[in-house]
Amino acid sequence: MNLIIQEQENLLANLREQLNAMSETYRMQSQLSAKYARNSKFWRTFTLIAIPVTALISGGIVWAVVD
Repeated sequence: MNLIIQEQENLLANLREQLNAMSETYRMQSQLSAKYARNSKFWRTFTLIAIPVTALISGGIVWAVVD
C-alpha cells in the first residue's frame, strides 16, 4: 500500500513539474504574441501611410520632370 501511495506522489510531482513547464511556455508565447501584435500594428500603419505618400512624391517628381 505504501508503494502505491509513493508512486502516486511521484506521479503528482511529475505532473506539477510538467504543468509548471507548460505555464512558462504559455507565458513566453503570450509575450511573443503581444510583441508580434505591436509590430504588426506598426507595419500596417506604416504601410497605410507610406504607400500614398510615396505615390504622391513619385507623381510630383514625374509631373515636375514632364512639365
